[in-house]
Amino acid sequence: MLAEIEALAAAYHLPPAAAREIELGCSVDEAPSVSGDVRRLGQVVDNLLSNALKFTPPGGSVHVRASRRDSTALLEVSDSGMGIPEEEQEALFGRFYRTERAQHDAIPGVGLGLSITKSIVEAHGGRITFTSAAGAGTTFVVELPAT
Repeated sequence: MLAEIEALAAAYHLPPAAAREIELGCSVDEAPSVSGDVRRLGQVVDNLLSNALKFTPPGGSVHVRASRRDSTALLEVSDSGMGIPEEEQEALFGRFYRTERAQHDAIPGVGLGLSITKSIVEAHGGRITFTSAAGAGTTFVVELPAT
């Protein structure tokens, strides 16, 4: 199910990515199966892809990948965007939180997407983590129990 959700979300975001000259890639290493609310899990993928595209400049790239590790389904969304400064990372999943750069550059948003995403992932028995560095892009990893 996760691979299908990923493919639909990537197809939906392909036109806006192309319009902004951002390469959007999608891959499935092993089709992981998860159980849960398909609509909400779709919202997770959509929120992560939307953010990745929003914070990646033209000429950059975004990649979404589904895979399986033991009894865990993994979803990774990586971008070559602006990244998140280390001093702002702790607050990233807070409600209404927006990075200083997002505010300065007037990037649209209200700061709820990642908070909602985290809640959905946790409601499905999973967790979400990320790695990032200012100017070097970001990778979000969603881990869900595989079925």
